[in-house]
Amino acid sequence: MKGVDKMECPKCGRKCFEGVVKSEQAGRLFSEGTMLTWTPEYEKKSVIKKDKLNLKKTGSGYYCQFCEKVYATFELSEIQSIFQG
Repeated sequence: MKGVDKMECPKCGRKCFEGVVKSEQAGRLFSEGTMLTWTPEYEKKSVIKKDKLNLKKTGSGYYCQFCEKVYATFELSEIQSIFQG
C-alpha cells in the first residue's frame, strides 16, 4: 500500500498509512440527518448523553495494514464550538 506513514499503531506499534475518514449516508440525496458524535465510555448506556461531543463529518484517518484497524481524528463541529463558546 502506498501512503505516508505518520503514526504508529496504538495496538501493535507498526506504521500506519494516513488517509481520510468521513461519514457518508448511503441511499440518500441529502445528509442533514447524519451526525457524527463521540460519547464518553461511562455514558454509552445512558439514554441522555450529557457529555457527548458533535464532530465534523470528515477527519484524518490512519490505517494499520497489519491489524486491519483504522484510527481517526475529528475536529469538533461548528455547532459544538458554539455550545462550548
